[in-house]
Amino acid sequence: MKTSERVSDIVMKAIKSKGYETIKDCAKELDIPYENLRKTVAAEHIPRDRTLIEYARKLGIDEQSLILQAHRDRAPDVIKGIFYGYRDMEELKKLCLNDKEKRLLEMLSDFNEKEMKDVESFIKNIRQLKSRKEKVLKEAKPAAKAKTTSSKPAKAKKAKPLAKKGLKRR
Repeated sequence: MKTSERVSDIVMKAIKSKGYETIKDCAKELDIPYENLRKTVAAEHIPRDRTLIEYARKLGIDEQSLILQAHRDRAPDVIKGIFYGYRDMEELKKLCLNDKEKRLLEMLSDFNEKEMKDVESFIKNIRQLKSRKEKVLKEAKPAAKAKTTSSKPAKAKKAKPLAKKGLKRR
C-alpha cells in the first residue's frame, strides 16, 4: 500500500479484489452498513478506528496501515509531514505559505550556508526586538490606566454668555 493512497482508495481496492461488483453487494454480504461504506468509498467520511478495524478484518486489509492512513487523511496539512518524514514536511510547509513567504523562500534557496546563518541571526534579532516592544507596551498599559484614574476632577467648561449666541436674558 502506498502512503499517498487515501482510505477510500484502499477500501475500494479491497472491495474490487474480493470480487464484488458494487459496494452494495459487498456491504450486504459482509454485513456492513451500506451507507457508511458508501460514504467511506466516496471519500465523504473517514470512519472511527473501530469501524476501520471491522472493515479491515472483513476485507482482508492490514488494520494498522488502514488506521494510520485514516489519521493521515484527517490531519491538517500543516502537520501531515509528521506522517511522511521531514522532507515531505518541508514541502507541506511550502504549500501552506502565503505569496510573500513563498517569494522569500525562493530568494533564500539561493543563499549559501553562511548567508543563511546571517539571515537566521537577523530573524532572531527581529523576534527579540518584537518581544521587547510587546513587553514595554504591556508595562506601559497599567501606567496609562493609572494616569486616567487620577483623583483630580475634570475641568468644567465655562458657560458662554447667552448674549453672544443671539439670545436675550430675561
